This record gives sequence, C-alpha cells and structure tokens, in this order.
Amino acid sequence: MIPSKKTIYEFLTEYAQLSPDEAVLFNEEISYSAKELKFTVENLANTLFGQGIKAGDFVAIPAERNIYTVIKFFAVQILGAVAVMIDVHENPLKALEKNKVEVKLILTDVPKRYARQEELLFSPIRDSSKSTIVIFTSGSTGTNKAVLISQYAFINNSYDTRDIGDYRRHDISMAVLPFHHVFALAQIITALVTQHSIFIPSGTETEAFLSAIEKYRVTRMNGVPSLYLSMVKIAEKYDIASLRCGLIGGAPLSVKEFCEIEARLGMNLIPVYGMSECIGISCADYRDPVQRRANSVGKIYSMNKLKIVDDDGRELSPGVSGEIHVKSPAFMNGYLDETEDVTDGDGFFATGDLGYLDEEGYLHINGRKKDIIIRNGNNLSTAIIEGKIKSLPFVIDAAVVGIHDEAVGELPAAAIVTAEGTEIDEIFVKLREVLSKQEMPARIVRLKEIPLTSSGKADKQKIKTMFIKKCV
Repeated sequence: MIPSKKTIYEFLTEYAQLSPDEAVLFNEEISYSAKELKFTVENLANTLFGQGIKAGDFVAIPAERNIYTVIKFFAVQILGAVAVMIDVHENPLKALEKNKVEVKLILTDVPKRYARQEELLFSPIRDSSKSTIVIFTSGSTGTNKAVLISQYAFINNSYDTRDIGDYRRHDISMAVLPFHHVFALAQIITALVTQHSIFIPSGTETEAFLSAIEKYRVTRMNGVPSLYLSMVKIAEKYDIASLRCGLIGGAPLSVKEFCEIEARLGMNLIPVYGMSECIGISCADYRDPVQRRANSVGKIYSMNKLKIVDDDGRELSPGVSGEIHVKSPAFMNGYLDETEDVTDGDGFFATGDLGYLDEEGYLHINGRKKDIIIRNGNNLSTAIIEGKIKSLPFVIDAAVVGIHDEAVGELPAAAIVTAEGTEIDEIFVKLREVLSKQEMPARIVRLKEIPLTSSGKADKQKIKTMFIKKCV
C-alpha cells in the first residue's frame, strides 16, 4: 500500500460532498451533518485566523470529551496550526508550564453552529507531513514527553486499519476514551477517513455507555481492557446486540478475560498495538480466530517494518524475545524541543517494549523494557509476573513494580486487588505455587483498585511511590 498525502480538510470536504445531510457527529442533544460539520469547522478556522492564528502556531485545546473538542481540533488542523491536546484533569497553564510548551492561544470558546459556508480567509494546509498535533505520553513508567505528530501519520494509520479493522460505511462509533490520548484521536480521524458516524456520550460511567449503545444502536468502539471488563459486569441489563466490534489496546489482557469480554458483550475484539510516538504498529484482523486475537496483538501493519533486536542491536529470529523496533508512516515527527534523531541509521525507532514474532508473523508483547526488574543479575518481566498473579482465581487485578534493594539491586513489589474475604495468608501460599523464588514479591499491598493513568494503564509511578513511602 502506498502512503496517502491527503489532508484532514480533503477528507472533510469529500464527506460533505458525498453525504451532506448524513449525521456524522452527534451526542444526546445535538447532531451535525457532514455539511454542517464542514461549515462549522471552516468558520471557526476563519475566526481563529482573524485572531492572528496562522500555520505553525501552537493552540492549546483542553480536550474535553465532547463534540466541540472535535470541531476545535479539526479547525486548528485545516489552518495548519498545532493542536496541543491537554488532559482536562490538569490546569492548562500548569500543564503547559510543566511540559515547557509555549502556545499562542488556549482555545476554550465553544464554536457556533453554522448551516452555511462563508468564504475562507486563509489557505487550508496542503502538506499533511507537517507537525500539527502535540500529544503528551502517559508517563506511566517515567516522565511524559510532548510528541509532535502529523496528519499524515494519523491518516495512513487509518488506511492501514481500514480493512482489517472491520470498518463499514454506516458504522456508528462510540467515542469514550480521553481526547488527549492518541487512541481516541485515531478513532476520530479514522471515522472521517472511512466515512462513518461518531457518537460522543455525555455520561462518564459504564452504565451510561451501555445505555447509549442500546439507545443509539452503536456498532463499534475503541477501549482499554479495564473499560471492557467493567462493561462485562452489568452488560446483561442492556440490549447491546448492535455492538459488532471494538478495538482494544493500551494494557495487557489475559486470554480468559479476552474470551469473557467477547462472550458477554457479543462483540468481536480487535487487538491493536501502538503508542504516541507511533500511532499504529500492529493490529489483528477481525477475521482471525479468537485464539489468535486473544494471544497476540496481530500482525504488523502493511506499511510498517518491524524487527526484534537484542541488547547489542542484533536482529533476532522468530520466537526469540527482544526489544521491538519499528519503522512506519504513522511515526511521529519527533519530540518537542528535542532535535536529536531518535531513530537508528535505517529509520527504525526503539519502542522500549519487549516482545517476539511467532512463525506466522503475529506479534506478542512481553512488557516494557523499563518494567524489567533486575534481581541478582536475573531479568524479571513485570508483565509475566502480573500474568501469573492474575491467573489465580481470587485475584481481580494486579500490578508489579521494581523497588530498590542494596543487596540484590531490585525486588518485585505487587499491588493486588482480591475478591472479598481473601485471607492474606492464602495469598502468599497461592503466589508461591505460581511464581518462582526470584519472581516472588518482597512486598505486597492489597488495594480496592489499581490506580490508572488517564489512558487506562496501570500507573506504575504512583504504585512505586506508594511502596517507597511505606518504607520510609
């Protein structure tokens, strides 16, 4: 497949021409047709241009999960300005100061709705390869970074996902993920590229999402494992037969949990693997058998190249685990205020993730390189330890971190969520049955729930800090 050089504005224009009166962006109270969306985006861009915003200027958008954020985002994109997506749980000024980002405008005004087109005061961006988006990495295992991304990266990720992701012309895709996250923006842009509707529920609770699926006949969604698992618990109360499929990513999931989600929600799960730096790396094909989808993150996207390397940079054979390196049109333009090239001489990026390719080309993730605990010279994968702990029937969730120890270097420490009534002595006995002596946590804490980042990953930094404070 040859990468596309089309822009968001070209896709928006095509959609408005093909289906001008089709509802393409809506919530419980308001609906925008393709024509109205284009006019509103254009006129907001005119307003911004009149305020002195031009191509290359940085515009901060507090990324509330609503239709107005989508309109603001598209308006900034067609101007060629840079949309800095801010987590709504952070004060925009403090977030920008913390990440050393200078913006010309913080865009908070709600755009007016337009039913007619006004003359454009500016020339829409034509070069999709320029940086027009800033996403902050989650920082779940370290400090976050400001990532510069282009429309080119998002659009070509959408092209690569289009067929294997089971996208259909009249899909209704429900957007429930935080809009400052790459997974959510990919969902919005893919809907524009593949021409289907986006529904954004106003509620934030699982019940609200399930009720919306029933009422608006939602056909697909993107989500993290914790979201889907929360839906499973109460799904029987709702008629969600319209829900056909969903992309899932952002955190590990056991085969048992994967199969339970599919069975209880009556949907087809499509695992994806990507990151802020590279939007899409691999994706399962919706036609793959469930055991294939449950056991891997699919095959490499058609426009990507991938290799597994050891610590000395040597490429490894199928079945051998090492660090995942990727080269992709969905790759970032770089980190803000960092001029050094982060790829090797051949354009490959070291993801920091560990995994292997099997003989059939399916990618398997073992965990983060930073999540490796070195105990007495032995490398221990926190992801593998977590998987073993979660295999115990009384364990609901678990997260493992490494804590410093002067004698052996690092020791595993586990935060565990257990079923009510589980005795602490039982936990230790059962853990010794599934974990090796080296893997056995030196410290264990029971929590009501594992703390998560806004992108749905276990917040390892917060968990590690919790253990450190308990030791002081």
